[in-house]
Amino acid sequence: MARTKDPELEARRRRELLDVTITLLSEETFHSVTQDKVARAAGVSKGVVTYYFPTKTDLLVAAMTRYHEQVREGLMAIVALPGLDVRSKLRLLIQAAFPSQEAVDREVRFQSEVWSFAKDEPGARAAVVQSYRDFRDACAALLDAGAREGLPTTAEREWAYLFIHALVDGLTFQLAVQPDLDLAGLRERLERVLLAVAAGAADASR
Repeated sequence: MARTKDPELEARRRRELLDVTITLLSEETFHSVTQDKVARAAGVSKGVVTYYFPTKTDLLVAAMTRYHEQVREGLMAIVALPGLDVRSKLRLLIQAAFPSQEAVDREVRFQSEVWSFAKDEPGARAAVVQSYRDFRDACAALLDAGAREGLPTTAEREWAYLFIHALVDGLTFQLAVQPDLDLAGLRERLERVLLAVAAGAADASR
């Protein structure tokens, strides 16, 4: 009689393989990340990897999707924290985006590989697009909460989301190429700029 598979165990093994793949993608190029390399890093046979992810493309797309899902869950968990005002949540979101120089370096390396792979792989591109939508949703929830708390918020929300994301992305790359930047100072200034953008400082009509 065949042994019944344990869904929780299957899901955990799959997550572990994806987490190893994410780590490798922050250290190497996507060209060099193979199923064999993931198997060695995870301490399993290649057959285990191909059981869950038959092709390298399947593996990389799933890893990128998992990474962006984790980012979304982290953002929304901060937005949903009870007992905190919007400014406190914004500080936590900025801290999550810029936790340390090392973390930012890993993020830039990983995202560089994601974009390189996504150029020719629709599944990876879809994961990136969904990530941007998720960030927009987190911004929307935060701006809505700010409005309820009486903070000034722009009526041109779509532009606010765009500028906020562009600021975070741009500063991430700036920090990666200028590791001597004052990280604490960057966080403080970013908070002030984001509050100004949320209030409509960049509205063309003003």
